[in-house]
Amino acid sequence: MSPPGCTVADLASDALAVLDSFGAERAHLVGVSLGGIIAQRIAVTDPERVLTLTRLSSQPLGRTRQPVPSLPSSEVSP
Repeated sequence: MSPPGCTVADLASDALAVLDSFGAERAHLVGVSLGGIIAQRIAVTDPERVLTLTRLSSQPLGRTRQPVPSLPSSEVSP
């Protein structure tokens, strides 16, 4: 049984409706956390609406948690 509430697809549709209400055919999308996932959904399902995509603190959709690759210490600034 699905949890009550809206889905990422619902939230992406809402975001596109906001763009439509302003007459914006395309936009630069920036999202943090859940907003990044919503922006990614829009970029995948409606790429013609996206000028650029910037995601912060969010994971790719459809992936399980993967360990973050470590950088060699020579590439990490103090």
